[in-house]
Amino acid sequence: MPQELRGCDFCKFVNYEDSDDFYLYELGRNKCEPLYSYEHLVKNRIILHFIISGKGILRINNKEYAVHEHQIFLIPENTRTFYQADKDDPWEYIWFHIGGPKIPLILKEAGLTADHPVYTPVSCADKIEELAMDLLDNYMRQYYCVGTLYKICDYMIENSSRKEEREINSSLL
Repeated sequence: MPQELRGCDFCKFVNYEDSDDFYLYELGRNKCEPLYSYEHLVKNRIILHFIISGKGILRINNKEYAVHEHQIFLIPENTRTFYQADKDDPWEYIWFHIGGPKIPLILKEAGLTADHPVYTPVSCADKIEELAMDLLDNYMRQYYCVGTLYKICDYMIENSSRKEEREINSSLL
């Protein structure tokens, strides 16, 4: 039975590990107060944050990134990270703790890596957000959640600005 975390708008610990490629451990949503910040080191899990509204900063690997509405940021496993909501336009986000043997490859194909931890969709940001919200609404359905995560990853890969860069570069060859 999923557990709930107090202190944020919504959080469930689900620990769905039946898929061979893709695991979902935790999901939630948080509408942050101005300057809300979080610093942590998560072992053996990857975290994705989908920014629904607002903006903030992400600090990872001694670099700082401005992150805003419709972007997604990655927290790689075993990486110390700090992120903070903006003072005037604090963000609201959905997050997923994920894992599995194929996740690094899937995220890399979408252009999300430790060196490039912020994803900006070329289009379909609303569809990705809709799927993320749908996942929250159906968190009790393990296979539905895993299937929806695959859809999110597919949309991310197909609408990645990095994909466009790769296609342009390969057309020049």
